Amino acid sequence: DAALRTQMRVELSSLHAELGATMVYVTHDQVEAMTMASRIVVLNQGIIEQVGSPLELYRNPDNLFVAGFLGAPRMNFLGVTLDAVNGRSLTVSAPGLAPLTVELAQPTTLPKGTGLTLGVRPEAISMVAEGSGEGAVHGEVRLVEHLGRETILYVDAGNLRTIASESGTGNITSQLSYVAPFAAGQKVALKLETSELYLFSPDGGRTISARKTILDR
Repeated sequence: DAALRTQMRVELSSLHAELGATMVYVTHDQVEAMTMASRIVVLNQGIIEQVGSPLELYRNPDNLFVAGFLGAPRMNFLGVTLDAVNGRSLTVSAPGLAPLTVELAQPTTLPKGTGLTLGVRPEAISMVAEGSGEGAVHGEVRLVEHLGRETILYVDAGNLRTIASESGTGNITSQLSYVAPFAAGQKVALKLETSELYLFSPDGGRTISARKTILDR
């Protein structure tokens, strides 16, 4: 029962604050981990992937696994190719995706043509009118979920290659903080916020993009 689980999260968090004691809570639910923990240990088949506060892990995941685990809807993962290196920035592209520049944590020796994984969270994707020239990805709205003050869109991006996507191959999820006027079947363009892009290496999916600012520390 969703309402009961929400109530239990509130009760446990209140009890934790009242007792002031260290508590260990094991869960497979990332929402529970994000809302209840002061520090999260992300395990993958018994191996510790990352340890940190909820916001630290959400904003700066160490790898693909952590990036995909935290966040609902989950991060979109796109297969891209390295086009150019300029100091601490890379330009990547893919069929159906306009070239994008991503800032790096440190200079790289990766050669041109290397296959990488680009990550972008649904809330970092805005919708612009088709033909406006602002979109990095063009597609067709497949499904609209109205959740009151926010809207989640599932967009069929044609031949754009998505990786480990919950919504299916070629689909991108966008989360908008307003009641969106879009409807299924509508042609749209997606604008990816360049400052919110993540880039993952081909060897183990390590995060190689620059760290993101955590505003609520």
